[in-house]
Amino acid sequence: MTDQEHIEKIIQETFKALNNNNSHLLITSELNEQHLRFNFVERLIEEIKSGWDVKYSVETPTNGKYKFSNNGANVPVQREIGQKGSFDLTIHDNNLSQIIALIEFKAKNPDGHEFAKDFCKLGNSKEGDNNTLRLFIHILNKIDDTTIESLKYKYEGKQKHSSKKADDYIGYDKSNDKKINVVYGFFEDSRKNTGRKANSTYPQMVVQEIDNNSSFKLH
Repeated sequence: MTDQEHIEKIIQETFKALNNNNSHLLITSELNEQHLRFNFVERLIEEIKSGWDVKYSVETPTNGKYKFSNNGANVPVQREIGQKGSFDLTIHDNNLSQIIALIEFKAKNPDGHEFAKDFCKLGNSKEGDNNTLRLFIHILNKIDDTTIESLKYKYEGKQKHSSKKADDYIGYDKSNDKKINVVYGFFEDSRKNTGRKANSTYPQMVVQEIDNNSSFKLH
């Protein structure tokens, strides 16, 4: 099994666990980012115990420096006069010679600037190398057509203003052209006002891409 296939399996099992509340972590409130992160780590540890020979780190410092605002403007950029950030989770080979994956987790549907900051780090060529998987894993409690449209613009680095017909970029730099894989899940019974319903018993998993490279597949 490849590293990517291990991660695909962990994502699938994480979403199933969240849907069924089947975890050692008790979920006593609305799903949030920490529920997603801890459930993912729990499945990751199970996969390691089953033979995947990797190490992982949480709140891993970035290599690059960033400035996430400029005189109050929401323009996340990679800049040497900025400060180091961190990744929610990184996965490394056992010898620590390769960063297998850079991972950011998100819950609900916050302001686009919160997405842009994560994408700015994930897309930076100074983080990892050409073989590093760059993952943005997102869980939503409720979703409808308006939510899907909103997410589409945020995933593409844009935000749609009701007062304008044009789409405005929210500022993260995609010039380095590193592929970011966005995977989001939502509960089947939370999707309203849409013509198509999911047929699964776990959250539907949809893959979006920041660029046109080959897809990150979930089986």
